Amino acid sequence: MRNGQAECIPTEREPDLRLDAGDLASIYLGGTSPSTLAHAGHVGVQDDAARVVTDAPFRAEREPYCLHWF
Repeated sequence: MRNGQAECIPTEREPDLRLDAGDLASIYLGGTSPSTLAHAGHVGVQDDAARVVTDAPFRAEREPYCLHWF
């Protein structure tokens, strides 16, 4: 990113992580870390360094909690 603007460029590189929408939802909602899903075989990891780095943006101070069951 430069001057507040980002640019997307197509690439032929393999992705660092591969996951489906359900696993992305688990990560995004904060209940499960990407590294936990990778250890369980749900997230494909190209490089072990990516596993650790990917946890940081999704880390929260508190675990998610739902007061009502449905």
